[in-house]
Amino acid sequence: MRLFESIENSQQLIPITDPELRYLRSAADRVRERWPDVQVSKMEKEREALAQKLRRHIEHDDWKDTRLSFVVLAASAVFDLVRRERQDMARTRDFLYAEIAVSTSVTFLSGLLRAYLESYDPKGAHTKALASALRKAIPKMNATGRLLIEALPELLDPKAGPGNLATRMSKMSNPYTELLHLGLRNPHGIGFMDLAHLSLTQLVQPHLSEKKLIEWYIKWLRPPGKEEGRNTGAEKAIEGLIHPWMEKTPEDKLRSYLVETLIELYGDPRIKSGGVWGGIDERYLAILHRWLTREDMRFFTGVVDAIQMDAMWPPRRDFWLKLYDEGKIDAAWVALSSQAFEYARQHLMRTNAKNSYSRVGFQQARQNTSLLIMKIGNKIMVDGCHSYRTHVFDIADPMAPKLFEEGYNCKEIMRASDRRATGASKAHISIPFWSRWVRDMINADVPWSRQTMRYTKVYSPRNWRR
Repeated sequence: MRLFESIENSQQLIPITDPELRYLRSAADRVRERWPDVQVSKMEKEREALAQKLRRHIEHDDWKDTRLSFVVLAASAVFDLVRRERQDMARTRDFLYAEIAVSTSVTFLSGLLRAYLESYDPKGAHTKALASALRKAIPKMNATGRLLIEALPELLDPKAGPGNLATRMSKMSNPYTELLHLGLRNPHGIGFMDLAHLSLTQLVQPHLSEKKLIEWYIKWLRPPGKEEGRNTGAEKAIEGLIHPWMEKTPEDKLRSYLVETLIELYGDPRIKSGGVWGGIDERYLAILHRWLTREDMRFFTGVVDAIQMDAMWPPRRDFWLKLYDEGKIDAAWVALSSQAFEYARQHLMRTNAKNSYSRVGFQQARQNTSLLIMKIGNKIMVDGCHSYRTHVFDIADPMAPKLFEEGYNCKEIMRASDRRATGASKAHISIPFWSRWVRDMINADVPWSRQTMRYTKVYSPRNWRR
């Protein structure tokens, strides 16, 4: 067969789908924001090579074909955490201190000022030496550097600088924006600004019970135009926002604002347990989990209140909320039908919410059935709106639905429940009888089925995703 005939008889090629690039762009933007002056990411071996190359130039006094941009980049490696106290770099550090004193290059002085801020350590000898050298070099800096130090002289305080800057920031109406306007290139930078952030958090956290101050602090964590919150120091920021509520409970609207904002900034800790959430003190995390459970209960009942006209729903709603108030419900998760989610998105979720598609699960088997999945002691209880029965599983039962999944199938949950011995599910025909049954089931032994059933993996429809 000729090539032309082979091509004619071949199947039509399936067009390649364009890749989803927004996540890559978002990650790249976060890298640029964190290290705005570094054009190429340098691995540790490369940073070591930069520092060693600069050391050799100094030892041999050979600067042929050496670019100033290389010296500035190598200086940041010399003063980073790995090398700033190493003895083999002592002469290199001394050379850079001395060069600050004699150099008239505004590029070099700006680069060393950045290296100082990024490597800032109030206990470090290099910080004290750099601060002293840079302070004397202020007249030789460019206008941006001179005006920055003039406006924020605490930047060159090698011991108390971050704390003093935090005090100044606490009096600003918008610290991030005002610091930018004063010439600080990255208010969320590492080193000095990490310490300033921690000092600011410690300073304001006793007062973070007022909505206005909470909003002010949130604006520092996530300035206007930024999609995600400050990453370094996020653990202390989260604890600072929860700290005022260790012994009391915020009113409903404020609690809802705190919960939704924290999830927008750092993700849902029940789903995204790593990252910043891995460093949160268990006491604070327990409070947030209680808030999340209450919010999911409130959210589910709010949606069903709006879309269901069944007279039996209000007493069921009141019963579940009462059970929560009694401390019986340890965790809750909502799986909305497409109809309920669309209503919630339009009427109950904030229009600027960044997390609406991951804030709840999705129930796909019935268009009008939403589920409330709860952990109560050693039981998993599933209740549904309309005529969907309440189902109870032992938490160790492999057929028990898991909380915090993306998708659920209410029919499969019902079939899994029906395969067991009778008595582990109940309709809502008589609310008083049903309520007593739920309370009895909290402490009852729920039999496991000898049969096995594998749940179908369910995902939310693509058109619901952002």
